[in-house]
Amino acid sequence: MINYRLPTKAFAVALVGLLFACTDKTYITNPPPVKPAIDRTPPEVWFVRPAGGSVITDTVRIELAFFDSSGVDSIRLLKDGAPIRIIPAEAGIQHGQISYLWDTTSDSDGVHLWQAIAWDRAGNRGLSETLLLRVKNRTDEPAPDVRPPIVSWVEPAAGDTLSGDVSLRFQIMDDRELTSAEVLLNGGRYAGLALAGAFADTGLVWRTAEYSDGVWMMQVKAFDEAGNLGWSEALLVRVKNQPDPPPPDDRTPPRIRWITPAPGSIVRDTIVLEFSVEDESEIDSVKVIVDGVVDAILAGQEDNIYTVERNTWRWTNGRHIIEIWAWDSAKNAGRSEPIGLTVDNHKVIWVPDNYDTIQSAINASVDGDTVRVRAGTYREQLQFFDKNVSLVSESGPEETILDGTGYYTAAWITGGQDTTMLVRGLTFRNTSDFVCYGLVCDGASPRIVNCIFQGSSGEEQRGLSVEQNNALIRNNLFMNLRNGPEIAHSWGDLSNNIIMNVFNWAVFNRAINGQLLVPDYNLLWNVGRIWVNAGWGEHNLMNVEPAFEEGSYRLRANSRGVDEGRPDLQDPDGTRSDIGVYGGPYAY
Repeated sequence: MINYRLPTKAFAVALVGLLFACTDKTYITNPPPVKPAIDRTPPEVWFVRPAGGSVITDTVRIELAFFDSSGVDSIRLLKDGAPIRIIPAEAGIQHGQISYLWDTTSDSDGVHLWQAIAWDRAGNRGLSETLLLRVKNRTDEPAPDVRPPIVSWVEPAAGDTLSGDVSLRFQIMDDRELTSAEVLLNGGRYAGLALAGAFADTGLVWRTAEYSDGVWMMQVKAFDEAGNLGWSEALLVRVKNQPDPPPPDDRTPPRIRWITPAPGSIVRDTIVLEFSVEDESEIDSVKVIVDGVVDAILAGQEDNIYTVERNTWRWTNGRHIIEIWAWDSAKNAGRSEPIGLTVDNHKVIWVPDNYDTIQSAINASVDGDTVRVRAGTYREQLQFFDKNVSLVSESGPEETILDGTGYYTAAWITGGQDTTMLVRGLTFRNTSDFVCYGLVCDGASPRIVNCIFQGSSGEEQRGLSVEQNNALIRNNLFMNLRNGPEIAHSWGDLSNNIIMNVFNWAVFNRAINGQLLVPDYNLLWNVGRIWVNAGWGEHNLMNVEPAFEEGSYRLRANSRGVDEGRPDLQDPDGTRSDIGVYGGPYAY
């Protein structure tokens, strides 16, 4: 924790003021901020093994190392641009190694890109070089080569300011032989290179002094022996070889404006503070202050929009005051309006780590908590009472089963819960001989996502009963049941679901007449009847086979359900949501 201290001279002035009964004590109780020492150095993070260009099979351990003099705060691992894992470093640790076990059999053969991002405690962000690896698990005859080479920049980094002779370095990888590459500057050809083999780590020198100062766009294109053309991302850099003109006399402080979060917001987990800092001169440094204590120090940047990620678990639950101070190159200090945020980080209760059964974990929970369940089969009936807690599996619905056989329902949610409650990633199974359900939700409005409701084709086995609520029922699988979801007087959402092998009604309208809920963007296959006396959306896929991967309920790449979910929802990879249990923003 950093505390303000009065300089010696200021302390003497304050003491004299007290001795002479000075009534203005503002200077003593609220001293002006002292310009902080700035950590401008981003952390270093790099891959140790395997080597770039390696051909790998089965399971491989990816190892990386990190270093920062002020201590690393967290590391994020990305595969093909998508976040795979966020790794919190030990608080303040300066260097170390971490690893990730990659099961390549769950990915396609071909080239995959890995990167790591590290943040230090001052908010600086460091990016590793891109690691190109080629997966080869299948031994059948190769298909015609239609995949272009993958091109990745190593140096310089996007946004760098360059001068003199600069090294341009990049990596190229392909399933087959590479033939050539070209470097383009602002769309014009700068140089060409001959290539050989399936992997190249190469580059050249750019003499920037022969070019004008300003922003330049660099790209690399590469060809393989089949004529496929691959492009790198467009890299924007700034060339600066001429000295800056002398700065004008500046007495105007920086102007700071909050963007997000909104004042008064309730926040949890990792949040992004976003604000703008504008000034006629360059910004020298920016300081984030939480409850009067420095929480992050940022270097000035050319873009006037600043973002900083903060882990709210480091703060206590409750209200906190956040403000921003900024200094320009003329040493003027500007201050934002303070905003109040309320941190609400509730605890996570693990089953069976903390409690042997899911019900005992629910009994120990309070509103806002999450009961997180490890893989396994749990034979019990759950009652959530009036607790607004969430039930989430660690490994997804195919690995985590709640079996309510012998009970009327496997779970009850009847306590008036709202949509902050989340039920995610479980299989609700009930194969009782009498009328039975997987889940009954009456008068409560949770989000029920990425779950499987499964019977055994028995005529009295039903999946889900929803009544008098605003529940969101998305990206679930209903199968081998008498009826799919049974709805009565609900105004929620029923979308992105797969309903298949249903003996009677795909969606059963228990309200008999009238229904506010309109099912849409669902996929139906092998069902008896559809939906009576109620509206039916225009975007449902009717009588369409889901086309699952072998041994799983994941959709194959050619399935009609891929990218056909609600257009306002996205999968974790940023594409339009798929229909089914592995689609939508909460997908595993």
